[in-house]
Amino acid sequence: MSSGGQNECVLYANTNNKNYTASLKSKMSNWTDVVVKDIIIENGECEIGLYSDSPANCYVRIDDMYLTRNYDGTVIEGRLNKMFRQCLKKTQSF
Repeated sequence: MSSGGQNECVLYANTNNKNYTASLKSKMSNWTDVVVKDIIIENGECEIGLYSDSPANCYVRIDDMYLTRNYDGTVIEGRLNKMFRQCLKKTQSF
């Protein structure tokens, strides 16, 4: 959810000195799935976060953030897709 009106508001992943982002700057009155796509992690490290530069009384709310391997972006009945569950069963480093 986002009030909109921010100067900048992004969900980001930073890895291998490259930033991948998805904008949260538009007004979102309902919970909305936002996906940062095609992140390439080569060194086993990735910083994920939210950056916001905004005037007073603007807001953004986030919940249920995941970093997954090859996630296709689908949520079924409030649960993550089968591929994500399979990744959890395996002991893989991201």
